[in-house]
Amino acid sequence: MKKSILILTLLVVLLGATVRAQNPTISISQQSACPGSDVAVSINATNLLQIGAITLFIAYDTAAVQYITLNNVHPELGGLLYNHLLAPQPMVAVSWASIAGANIAAGKLFDIQYHYKNGQGNFAFLPNCEISTTELVILDVAYGSGSIQSSIQILSQPADQLVYSGESAGFAVESVPITAYQWQRSTNEGATFVNLGETANYSGIDTPTLEIATANLTMTGNLYRCRLTASGCTIYSRAALLEVRQLATQTFQFAAGWNTFAMAVQPLSLDVDDVFDDLGDQLIFVSDGQGVYYPAGGVNTLPQIDPSAGYFLKISNNASIVITGIPTVPTSIPIGAGWNLLPVLLPCDVEIGALPAEVLSKIEAICEIAGGEVFWPSKNIETLTTLQTTKMYRLKANEDFLWEFPACNP
Repeated sequence: MKKSILILTLLVVLLGATVRAQNPTISISQQSACPGSDVAVSINATNLLQIGAITLFIAYDTAAVQYITLNNVHPELGGLLYNHLLAPQPMVAVSWASIAGANIAAGKLFDIQYHYKNGQGNFAFLPNCEISTTELVILDVAYGSGSIQSSIQILSQPADQLVYSGESAGFAVESVPITAYQWQRSTNEGATFVNLGETANYSGIDTPTLEIATANLTMTGNLYRCRLTASGCTIYSRAALLEVRQLATQTFQFAAGWNTFAMAVQPLSLDVDDVFDDLGDQLIFVSDGQGVYYPAGGVNTLPQIDPSAGYFLKISNNASIVITGIPTVPTSIPIGAGWNLLPVLLPCDVEIGALPAEVLSKIEAICEIAGGEVFWPSKNIETLTTLQTTKMYRLKANEDFLWEFPACNP
């Protein structure tokens, strides 16, 4: 009799040790779904042996999902109670208890049904979750969070585009998995979108990249988005804005002989031959002080024009050219102590007397390059009062400073 009691005691001790040695886990499934669909988020467990009570608080993201109900409860968890709470934060509270206990070595405890809206959403176990055995031993449970995301993932969204009339434009989207694409356009600020068809101006309408051959002013304000479809699921990219601006023109008047040249537009072609093509054989020489373009001599170490620089130019007769291009935003020009070149990179003239006092105090002299007018206040010489657009000047400074171009009046 004593031997039987000893064996029974050992069995109880061993069984209790086994229970305490459990490494139980409860985790929330990772989900992908189509926006607008209903989805079952599973709560799964392992090593739930001789369980007497379960208390869970499962939070969710209301931006991504909307709670519907809890169902598909494991048969071992008969009588499970649940409640949907919105405070202190959106959650599903679950409670179950039984003297008889439950044994779930591995499997699903239950499903929580949600309506999936869109985007990335997270599910997490909140503090105060508790699992205990029939012996009232609270177990050390490893809780695993879950998430939900769209079954089509947009890795890169179309970006807004700013182009000038006559330029090309394009929008691109990157997604996984491989999907069917359809680009759409809205001309009423996004109120409605219509599918684009392949035309001379629109190409790639069913590919990840939409290309617009020539943008014009009537397109400004258009919105473009892509409809993506995979495995019966359809989502839309962000709507990207197309802004089309008018190109600017600038007229340059040259006298026979030496001139200076500075631009407030960026030509559509920076090739030196294209920029000065209208001058024809009248053009003799162009230089920025380093590179040289001398067409009659077959010399060209100045293949492209820099819109932020100034140039020396020599022609045989009075002439003018009109350059069409993108309006440039004048940059700052570092001025060193001593003599400098100052191109006027504005579409308007600059009145020297209107310059800020701190700038004037650093200027010793400004001289015309192809002319005789001078601004030299310390010598009471002020025959030069205006810095003309399209021209370049010599400036002598008494210290280093940064020249900032003033704004042109509208």
